[in-house]
Amino acid sequence: MNDLLNDPAAAKRRRFSGSTILIAAMVAIGLLRLLTLGTAALTDNTEGRYASISWEMFQSGDWVTPRLYLSGELVPFWGKPPLLFWLTSGSFHLFGVSEWPARFPNTVLGIVMVLATMRFAQRFGGTREALLSGLILASSGLFFVLCGACVLDISLAAATTGAMLAFALFADSEERNERSKLWGVTFFLMLGLGCLAKGPLAIVLVGLAIAPWLLLARRLTLIRRLPWLWGTAVAAAVTLPWYLMAEQATPGFLWYFIVNEHVLRYVTKDYGDLYGAGRVKPYGMSWVFLALAFLPWTPLLIQAWASKIRNWRALSVEGQNAWLLYAALWGLMPAVFFTVARQIQITYVLPGLPGMAVLMAVSLVRWMESPRRHTLLMALRNQSVVTSLLLIAGIVFEIVYHAPLLVVVCSAAATLAFMYGAWIGHRRRDPESLLAGIGFATTMLIAVGMTSASPWLGERHSTRTILNEVARQTPGSSHRILFPFGDPYSADIYQAGMLQGRVDRNVERDESTFRAALNTDSDRVFVFRKPAWGKLATDLKERLQPLVETDHWIACTTAQTSPVTTVGREPTTMRQARAVASRNQ
Repeated sequence: MNDLLNDPAAAKRRRFSGSTILIAAMVAIGLLRLLTLGTAALTDNTEGRYASISWEMFQSGDWVTPRLYLSGELVPFWGKPPLLFWLTSGSFHLFGVSEWPARFPNTVLGIVMVLATMRFAQRFGGTREALLSGLILASSGLFFVLCGACVLDISLAAATTGAMLAFALFADSEERNERSKLWGVTFFLMLGLGCLAKGPLAIVLVGLAIAPWLLLARRLTLIRRLPWLWGTAVAAAVTLPWYLMAEQATPGFLWYFIVNEHVLRYVTKDYGDLYGAGRVKPYGMSWVFLALAFLPWTPLLIQAWASKIRNWRALSVEGQNAWLLYAALWGLMPAVFFTVARQIQITYVLPGLPGMAVLMAVSLVRWMESPRRHTLLMALRNQSVVTSLLLIAGIVFEIVYHAPLLVVVCSAAATLAFMYGAWIGHRRRDPESLLAGIGFATTMLIAVGMTSASPWLGERHSTRTILNEVARQTPGSSHRILFPFGDPYSADIYQAGMLQGRVDRNVERDESTFRAALNTDSDRVFVFRKPAWGKLATDLKERLQPLVETDHWIACTTAQTSPVTTVGREPTTMRQARAVASRNQ
């Protein structure tokens, strides 16, 4: 530390080296996410549902009313606005229908969020803070996962991030007597896009973060300086046309969406959910979710602020600290808002992660420049050791579960590179190198887990494996599929979208309906989950010939000439296939 202070040229070289490493780590994280977009299957229910809705929109050309199959019927989907469905349908138009284009729009939005977070940190901190905040956000576990998932939460988080950045730039421009109207209008525009992403929740989250900041920082006059007329006009022009057309197309949408989805779901368990049971969690679970979502940075943030929280009365909200408070409120408000809600998921804290990343970055820079720098280096060394052990365990997991050789080799190479970089960072006493290594290693560990678990996800939580096997066993056929006792959402995107087949549907999911289907048409493949197959009446099983069997699914046909294939094991003979069917009875 003293050498750096006494030698400005050495300090400049060290900072440049640290900046280069941080940028390289962010680029590597982005490439890793792009390369793994198509690895895992689109899972039921969430990804399969949203991809299926986007596929129906892509097929029909109806960009006003999202639709999905529910109990065998194609019905309007009132649960969410259309922004994600528009983006995903557009991606299908550009790239075709598969897992990669289904997830690509959220990767683009994730990159935009990282850049916006860095812009905020650059304006109110510096280059070092900007690079660290970008790395921290990109490598936060929940953020990295959702940037490659077909879910709604990234579009909401991108809109709220844009709104928080635009308001901060508006406020700062006002203080500097610079032109601020454009940033004020942009703030309203982002709120409008947030309403198209997930509804009025965007306005609530942004408002609840900004309001206490205006009060604590004594900047309430900024409220009247906002361009309310132009801003409201822009937000209305972006939002209202779709809401009005959606209500006109399917009357009742506005009541269900505003009241049920935005009020009742947070205060009661039975709020009239049309699309499945809610996920009930204990009160205060949002804070546990935030701690998990921000890993691997949560322990460092707690350690950085432990002493400051004890002396909170000495904290100031002047100068840069005012914007640090802004970032803290931005990061914590989703957890605060959902503290008393029970119908929540971990994804609900995502809009706060950019603020948490800025808070962490500023805390790290101050920690590096303080007399306690050695405690930071010690914490980073310890975390590097833990990360190395986890990476090694991940490689062992890949080997045990027979991951492709190329995947194992790439994982081993990345692990060795991380360990070498961590050793160099330790020798140089360079926190930036250690932070970059921990960030990239964390995302590598997640990628290893997703790659290793991909066959399991495709088999247990998706229809990809079973439908691909049916298509392989019946080449040249139309692949008409019937799920007698339920329609998995992912079946639409795989069977109709990717295999150019057809999903036949039963409105009623009972045995009598299945009997009728057997009697009226034999040119279909019937697909069962193993528990449903086990409960099927014996006389019905006798009319079916197993075609493909996996650990969790069995596909059957009424034809008596098709051999059985057991996926993941050696193909069975017909005698063995009948024995399998007999055991399942």
